[in-house]
Amino acid sequence: MVSTGTLLSYFKAAHPQKIFVQVLSTLDAAANMYLFFYFSLIISLLEASWAQNTPRQVVWGSVVFTRYGESVPYGLPAAGTLTPLGAQQLAGAGSAFRRRYIMPSSNPSLSLSRIQGLSVSLENSQVSVSTVSAENMVASAQAFMQGLYPPSLAVRLPSNMAEVNGSLVDCPLNGYQYPLISTYSFDDPTSAYISGNMHCPLHLAGVLNFFFTPEYKKIIEQADSFYKDLYPQLLFNVYDRSMLSLLNAPMIYEYLSYQYLHNSTARGTISSADIGQARHLANQWAHATSRGEDNILGRNGLLAIGGKTLAHMVLHALRDNEATKGASNKLSLIFGGHESMMAFINVAVSP
Repeated sequence: MVSTGTLLSYFKAAHPQKIFVQVLSTLDAAANMYLFFYFSLIISLLEASWAQNTPRQVVWGSVVFTRYGESVPYGLPAAGTLTPLGAQQLAGAGSAFRRRYIMPSSNPSLSLSRIQGLSVSLENSQVSVSTVSAENMVASAQAFMQGLYPPSLAVRLPSNMAEVNGSLVDCPLNGYQYPLISTYSFDDPTSAYISGNMHCPLHLAGVLNFFFTPEYKKIIEQADSFYKDLYPQLLFNVYDRSMLSLLNAPMIYEYLSYQYLHNSTARGTISSADIGQARHLANQWAHATSRGEDNILGRNGLLAIGGKTLAHMVLHALRDNEATKGASNKLSLIFGGHESMMAFINVAVSP
């Protein structure tokens, strides 16, 4: 298990100024609101070289953790599948990272962000893609890769056409580039590095202890009143009344947000302020149940177990990149849920 601070302390102690951690949030322009924890965490291994007192940044490798895109919420048919909007979100995120790490010449401000030696066409030996076997997470990885490495003909790259009986044959869809996506079932121990909080009894015990804290008592009255008012408006016959609690705040927010975006009747029933309040409660729940410090909720920072296991995966990728002098793990992409992302931030970024 990676202890709190290991990820940063390792590089800060051995390689000052070599690690760079950045959190990017993605604004959903269509809804004019932030999607629930839809952002990417970027950890880059840098090398600052000096020539004639002029600093030059070199990016050797990067790890990117991205939350899955908009999905059909629990309570509706096909729950857990990526929506067309979600696919566009992830394809757009992939395109943004292509402009940052692969083709930054079109944007002079990103000219120092290109990863050294990263091919403009997909080479699976340079890029690792990992996720768990949830349908929306696998689909999110696929959509992201479509933006990161679009069909070769679409971006005017040298084609991988092969001669067959005197004719040139290309891959379908104008030279589609096929990524290798490592997908781990929740029965596979490797999945714990991406979703370490899943099926962890000590993490669950810490979460349940939240109900006995002053913080919970402070917000529960407001939450209960809010959910009670919403129940007959939009949640009736979708969720049992007993499910309307802070414990399910993220699920309720995702349902309300989905309906507000895609259902004109819902927009006449609830307001953007209601969506904002639902998001606020979901954020409070997510933060409170992913803390890295020891407290009444869990000893040894067990609420942040998902962040600690993710830190192990990140550290392994960066160490491998460093050990091979940037030859391997140039770009490590991980797709998961908000739980591990929030826990990682609490472990590695927060003071």
